[in-house]
Amino acid sequence: NKTEVPLSRKESIIEALAGFYAKSSLYEETKSELDRFSKDRNKRSLFRKEISYVTPFGHQFTVITWRSFQSLVDHPQTWIAQ
Repeated sequence: NKTEVPLSRKESIIEALAGFYAKSSLYEETKSELDRFSKDRNKRSLFRKEISYVTPFGHQFTVITWRSFQSLVDHPQTWIAQ
């Protein structure tokens, strides 16, 4: 096939394109922006506090009971069938 490029030529083209990109202003802008995001992310992680508590059993029980009651009121036929 005439459109195929030999492997060694493909590699040299890829290396040349990578070199042009590494020297380009687009690369520098992208790299500086990514570095800025990385620094901001590290700063935020220092201020983020881990939640050390869980939802109490009493609260969970109250919510489940209330939802069950609402379900009974809204759909009594389902409860009777069970």
